[in-house]
Amino acid sequence: MKEQKKIFEIVKSKIPHHTILADEMEDLLGVSKESVYRRIRGETQLSFAEVKKICVHFNISVDALINAQSDKGALFQYKPLVISDMDNYAAYMTFLLEKMNRVANSTQEKELVFTAQDIPFYHFCKYPDLAFFKLYAWNDMLQHNAVTYEKFYDSLDKTGIVPIYEQIYQAYLCIPAIEIWAERTIDVTLRLLEYYFDTDRFDKKDTILFLLDRFVSLIDTIKHFADEGYKDIEREIPFSLFSCSVDLENNFMLLKRGDHLACILKLYAISRIMTDNESLCTETKIWIDSLISKSILISGNGAYRERLHFFNGLKTKIQEFEKRISQ
Repeated sequence: MKEQKKIFEIVKSKIPHHTILADEMEDLLGVSKESVYRRIRGETQLSFAEVKKICVHFNISVDALINAQSDKGALFQYKPLVISDMDNYAAYMTFLLEKMNRVANSTQEKELVFTAQDIPFYHFCKYPDLAFFKLYAWNDMLQHNAVTYEKFYDSLDKTGIVPIYEQIYQAYLCIPAIEIWAERTIDVTLRLLEYYFDTDRFDKKDTILFLLDRFVSLIDTIKHFADEGYKDIEREIPFSLFSCSVDLENNFMLLKRGDHLACILKLYAISRIMTDNESLCTETKIWIDSLISKSILISGNGAYRERLHFFNGLKTKIQEFEKRISQ
């Protein structure tokens, strides 16, 4: 019954904190409340059909139940991304939104920790034009479609995507966050803008100037959070920003909800894989804690000079490229 107990532990971690597990199972399995409790206590074994129904409904991998504590590997969730199908992309972003909302809406202790080799994706969600540029770069790398950014942008059906971006950003605003940046964090996006400008992939100079203006606004928003040490006016959602001189290696995001940890890792430009493998999440947390110990806290009171130097350095990089374009 070890695997059966694990099933209910996973389900409990996926449902809202105020939801009663037995009520959720009663509706899903179509059995009496007492029958549900017998299954939860392990007195009645779940049938294969019931296990399948639970796994499909809550997006649980059967392999994860069998190998949850295995030291031979970690199991990841990965949703393929087909850029030619905007419904697929909307489903992909909704998948990320569900992960964020599950943490944002939790009444348990919650936290988001991000090692920003590249700018965290949820910051782009406040500035959809920049998010679509990242999507353009990803599409070009995989599909090699020799179209300009403007033609790509005009071809997108954005009506179903922008609201999802907005919801992801709102979920982010509800989660206390620790972000670890380096002076090179903006370089990934800035180098992409430079590359596509230098290879004549913008129809109009005004387009890239507008994107750079949005880029500066994005940096200003993060600086405002860092100035306040909070994301909200009520000062209830803490924001901690660290400047790190050690190579961040990749974008790692840890989402904490109560005792549950989930780890999201970036793949190439915008794709991601996710896991709640206990060993990997714990090891990732240890690594991030080590990074923090080698970093300088530049948010909140007492770090004004360091914070000003850090953000001025980021904006100078953008402004230097802007000057080159304007010549």
